[in-house]
Amino acid sequence: MRRFLFAPLALLLLLAPTLRAQESDSGEDTGDPFLDPAIAPLIIPTVDDYAPVATDSRGTLLLPTGAAVNTYFEITSDQKSGLLTPSYSFANGLAFKARIPLIFKRTVHFFGTDGSAGGLGDISLDAEYTRPFSPGSLARLQATLKLPTGDDEKEDNGVPVPLGTGSTDLFLRGQYARSTARTGFLLGAIFRHNSSRETTDEYGFGLTRATTLGDQFITSAFARYAVFNQAWVHLGGVLTVLGSGEIEISTDDGSPPSTIDMNHDGTLFDLYPGISYQLGPLQPFLGLRIPVATNYDNEYIDTDRDLSLILQFTYRPERLAFGD
Repeated sequence: MRRFLFAPLALLLLLAPTLRAQESDSGEDTGDPFLDPAIAPLIIPTVDDYAPVATDSRGTLLLPTGAAVNTYFEITSDQKSGLLTPSYSFANGLAFKARIPLIFKRTVHFFGTDGSAGGLGDISLDAEYTRPFSPGSLARLQATLKLPTGDDEKEDNGVPVPLGTGSTDLFLRGQYARSTARTGFLLGAIFRHNSSRETTDEYGFGLTRATTLGDQFITSAFARYAVFNQAWVHLGGVLTVLGSGEIEISTDDGSPPSTIDMNHDGTLFDLYPGISYQLGPLQPFLGLRIPVATNYDNEYIDTDRDLSLILQFTYRPERLAFGD
């Protein structure tokens, strides 16, 4: 049975350089929306997102309670970032989380010139409600408020390297999860609504630009299967629909504002293979995000998106029995 545990890990490590070599060397930034560390960790399930299978004496599903910490690290060729998510869950299904991203290094390629920067990203606050069912299934609703704490005007070598979007955004997430002692299945949907970010020119022309990134709608399906003792093999598929976005330009001379369509509409599909292992209260996860299909309405947007290496840890000191 051990070979079933190590085969997926070997496959991940072998695929990584091969898939990376297939990407473009155009030297231009791809604008991949998943490089925003505020959205990527909401997509990949943690161990607590899957439905537990343990029940009490009345047959009621037991949800994890108390404090927990989740860490998330993502590495691409142009960005290394991490996320710390402390949380607290109540027995009535309510939970509150803070998502604190740190961008270790981000590199932007801009017409032959590279700029790199790092620092705090956009912090998010979550409120979540879980409705358990029996046996082994639940539904979950979550609202997330993303704050503009990252420096959206960061520059290096004359190249803009923003560490945040500069806007206050709202995410709504719904999940349905069902589990047995050896399997887990999770369906998810996320809607992201972006507010505008205003900038005023520095040259005295009285121009103000209100940039609003397009809304996003993300649907996902993830499954995991126990292959050896407390080891799991994971596979997920994620479909993302991107909105266009717009820029509204106004002047201080009283002229009517004009609106420019950013033409960022697109449809993306990614695969998420991975493995995890249960070590008491700690469960590490190692996986990849593999861009499979990319379709932008704007032919000038680079469609060669980055492969990501993902490392995730979930730690819950008072972890209840999940049957996994």
